[in-house]
Amino acid sequence: MDEKAIKAVLAEYETTWNNHDMKGWGKLFTDDVDYVNRGGGWWKSNKENLEGHKVIHDMLVRQKQPMTYKTTVAEITFLKPDIALVHTPWEWPGFTLPSGEEAKNFKGIITMVVVKRDGNWLIRALQNTVTSAHLNAAIKGESSMRTKLNVQHISVSINRPANEVYEFASKPENLPQWATGLGGSIRKVKGEWTADTPMGKAKIRFAEKNQFGILDHDVILESGVTFHNPMRVLPNGRRSEVIFTLFRQPDVSDEKCSEDAKWVEKDLTTLRDLLEK
Repeated sequence: MDEKAIKAVLAEYETTWNNHDMKGWGKLFTDDVDYVNRGGGWWKSNKENLEGHKVIHDMLVRQKQPMTYKTTVAEITFLKPDIALVHTPWEWPGFTLPSGEEAKNFKGIITMVVVKRDGNWLIRALQNTVTSAHLNAAIKGESSMRTKLNVQHISVSINRPANEVYEFASKPENLPQWATGLGGSIRKVKGEWTADTPMGKAKIRFAEKNQFGILDHDVILESGVTFHNPMRVLPNGRRSEVIFTLFRQPDVSDEKCSEDAKWVEKDLTTLRDLLEK
């Protein structure tokens, strides 16, 4: 009976995830859950767990990721009548990398501790681990980045002096206010600015403070794959021009490239609207 109830919890875990139902998904955990995501992010309460995953699901929706996440219960071991250790392999067919390539064989395994409280089984602790070389396509793409890529220069005019625009935009802590492409949240961990993304944690490294309006920044995935994003603030009289250079990655479709450009344009517009208030 208990094993059947635990399997029902895990089935609901998969269903609510694929439906972006964070409210229903959150009901599967204890309030004090320890959740370590596949990128190494460690959330120490269900509140943190839901806040972090809401950001991730917002990005999944924007990126139009296929919600084909599948889990299989491999083993349930009862440590006590009201505590069980569960191992659940998973796979995500069709998941795409930031480059637009499919993350082939995107698989992993979840280890969780479930507890029985007031007659209901809930997830008390969870560790998610990627078990496949799912970023091989992206890593191989690094060499192709040495070849010439198509680029778009996307710009916005802001009715503020260049030094003021640069001062605001160069602060990583301000990114969640306008740069939705970086996940909507950022924090400093061991001296590195880190953002949560659908692929796990990504490091964000900005160019050092300078007087030339250079806002170049690198987005570094845990695999080591790095996306360089050139960005400038240029004075134009009492106004400013902010320019972002978008490189089209190898094998990215016309549709995906257009979506990326619109996303950048939207972020720059948000930056303008913030600074012109």
